[in-house]
Amino acid sequence: MFTHAPLLDLGSGPTLLFLHGIGMRAAAYRPLLDLLSRHARVIAPDLPGAGWAPLPDGPLTLDRFADAVQAMLDARGIRPAAIVGHSLGGGVALSLAARGTPPRSLILIDSVGPGVQTSPANLLARFFLLKTLRVILTPSRWPAVWRVLPHFLATTAFRFRKMVRLGGFAIRAARERHPALSGSIPPPVFVTAVDDELFPPALYRDCAAGLRGSRVVEVAGGHDWCLLRPVLAARVVLAAWREAESGEEVLQGTSGMGPKHA
Repeated sequence: MFTHAPLLDLGSGPTLLFLHGIGMRAAAYRPLLDLLSRHARVIAPDLPGAGWAPLPDGPLTLDRFADAVQAMLDARGIRPAAIVGHSLGGGVALSLAARGTPPRSLILIDSVGPGVQTSPANLLARFFLLKTLRVILTPSRWPAVWRVLPHFLATTAFRFRKMVRLGGFAIRAARERHPALSGSIPPPVFVTAVDDELFPPALYRDCAAGLRGSRVVEVAGGHDWCLLRPVLAARVVLAAWREAESGEEVLQGTSGMGPKHA
């Protein structure tokens, strides 16, 4: 067993657990988390290896990361009503949702889990080269990129061995289909960017087709859109949560996205 790094505990009300993506810390999502905290208590831990925190010895798996988050929740007596995960954090969210008392709402943003059928080299090229080119060629993204860059560097700079281990773990997680998607979880809302460099929307449509009650929401942008567009991300998350709680469709008509039913 290993433990997570520090966490953010914001707002009050029903609890929303937010799990960040690889190479980041929870604080990188602070604009989004602050918006969500106007409506809920937001718990956002740093996952193992985030920032200055070391990685544990032994194999890195989504279940081991979920163990660390579960230990934090149990120690504080927290039972989240909703779990939101971005990228690798979505895979951890799937592992958490499949155990114990599941959340009422599960929202997966450009998440690992469906399993990308491509080579590790292709994944790395898409992640680093395509994302970098899009940043360079899109000046409107630069201010948001500069805002989150220190959080990425805090995890990665001058930590070659750590990055190799994290990178290998992320590639494995991206290429494997998560067993929880067999249906042992609450119906997830898959939020997918139409230009995601890693996980094309078709992956999530295929997943949702096999999960009764699941749905797919498509938004404009790339893999890290929720970091760069926190206002839209907050609207999507809150709308998806309201749907799960009420059973009524509320995502239709939200600017910049269109729901797709499973």
